[in-house]
Amino acid sequence: QDMCPISCCDLSILFRKSPLLFMNCVFQCENLNTHFIDNLNKLCFIQCEFIGKITLTFKERLDVFLMSHCTFEKPLTIHGKFKENADFNNSIFQDSVDFSQCEFEKTANFYGVEFKKVPNFSQTQFKGSLNVVNTNFDFDFESLKEKIKQEHRQQNTNSKKSLVHFVNDFRDSFRGFKSALIKDNNLLDASNFHKYELYSKEIELDSKETKTQKDTIDYWQLWLYRKLCDHHTDILKSFHSLMLVIGLFGLMSLVVIAGFNYYLGYESIFSHPHMIKKNYDAHIHFFIETHTLCTFLSNIFILGVYLLMLFISIKWKIPRVFLIGVSYAIVICILLVSPKILIPAMGIFTDKRALLDPLSTLGGIYTIVFGFVLFSFIKTIRKNSIVPN
Repeated sequence: QDMCPISCCDLSILFRKSPLLFMNCVFQCENLNTHFIDNLNKLCFIQCEFIGKITLTFKERLDVFLMSHCTFEKPLTIHGKFKENADFNNSIFQDSVDFSQCEFEKTANFYGVEFKKVPNFSQTQFKGSLNVVNTNFDFDFESLKEKIKQEHRQQNTNSKKSLVHFVNDFRDSFRGFKSALIKDNNLLDASNFHKYELYSKEIELDSKETKTQKDTIDYWQLWLYRKLCDHHTDILKSFHSLMLVIGLFGLMSLVVIAGFNYYLGYESIFSHPHMIKKNYDAHIHFFIETHTLCTFLSNIFILGVYLLMLFISIKWKIPRVFLIGVSYAIVICILLVSPKILIPAMGIFTDKRALLDPLSTLGGIYTIVFGFVLFSFIKTIRKNSIVPN
């Protein structure tokens, strides 16, 4: 029942036999680099602990390969082809893992595996099914970016790969997982790996020293979709983005109407709130005719403030949380007072409003942004629905 220590000198004898089963063993080698013999067809590690860096290379296809409930403290590298099922269930990888260029003929089982660092599965082929249930691939963008750069710095001493090339390897890893899961009709998990693939693409574009115009456009597009809805994987985040668009529009509309009434001399603008919109409609046309340039500049300023508030609420977390709370309150008030305000395009094309009317100008840009974010929200719901498309 006790852990059995194994030194490097023991391995030269053990790896000449097949099948091999290691249970409750501690591999004490600081650097284990083993090329297994041709006739080895069964290799099992159960509840083993690996202290040093491990490299396992198989010359021939393995019939049985099992690494169950094992712990790896240093980097693990595996190269080879797995003829039958390969099982890594409930193992813990404390350091980096490299499965690049491996071939899994049957099921690759990573149930309950903990990857403390981003694994490298570039150019890996999953010809059978893939099990990643309860596997902790839960990386957000910032942690993935930091881990990739950290591993690039660590490995750059032995490799001359650029950061862009290095990121591409990880993007290829996520694409391999995505393709295998789609083949298994596991679309929900596949969407997560598609998200990680897009994370990697954004990091790649950001890391390029020389960017084309297309690279810049692609980068900001990826950035925007990540901030709005986490690439259509986060329904709540997408809904909050929609609430921000509506709420900030309602807030800016109230500020425009209240400010105009204050300019007209109605200092107690909130004493009769039902009157301020009537006062605005009654005087705005004459004001535009007599102050056309001032109105034009005011429209630019209003649109700039609205778009700036949207940008701040998307980019930074603390202002976003505060503005989401404000937006919820404003949206509830809009629904109680006048729900048609939610779609101002109806009023823009039907009301006989004056040109350069600040409310119409604000409503126009809001309608465009609202339509874009609403479409993104609907797409996010569809991609995360349990009902087939």
